[in-house]
Amino acid sequence: MAELLNLCADDVDICVNVGDTKPFQFERRVNGAVIDITGFTYVLSVDPDSAPESSSTQLFQLTGSVVDGPNGIVEFAMNASQSDQNVDVFFYDIQETDGAADITIASRGKYEFEARITGTP
Repeated sequence: MAELLNLCADDVDICVNVGDTKPFQFERRVNGAVIDITGFTYVLSVDPDSAPESSSTQLFQLTGSVVDGPNGIVEFAMNASQSDQNVDVFFYDIQETDGAADITIASRGKYEFEARITGTP
């Protein structure tokens, strides 16, 4: 009998400070277990709307770098322009394309930009 896998995206909120450009990592899991993502590609899209009708309102997209495929680690980094946002809560999803070119949403949730005190841009 085949095992039923949970293919729904994990809801994970991301919180960054305005002006941050340090990369952050995402660990890919299915049903709680880390999966090998060697050969996979990732795109993280940020939008003010949780269910946009088009990409025209999108704030930015980040291309993920698989930094440890066997342990399911993908890394994303914003550049200075992408991190220069107003303090606000937006929404994101991460699209995953596996080695067979199958596409799924690996994660989604809130993408929050918080104010910073030190080094205010």
